[in-house]
Amino acid sequence: MSSAAVATDHHPAIVSSGLSKWFGEGNARMKAVDEVALAAQFGDLR
Repeated sequence: MSSAAVATDHHPAIVSSGLSKWFGEGNARMKAVDEVALAAQFGDLR
């Protein structure tokens, strides 16, 4: 295994937290996702 592969084994490719998604407007506005966190490792993304 190369040293580059070893170096990325413990570091996520992407990290995000506090994500929210809303749909609609006004009284029809609905929260679909609230405070989601995501961490994806190298090799998980395709």
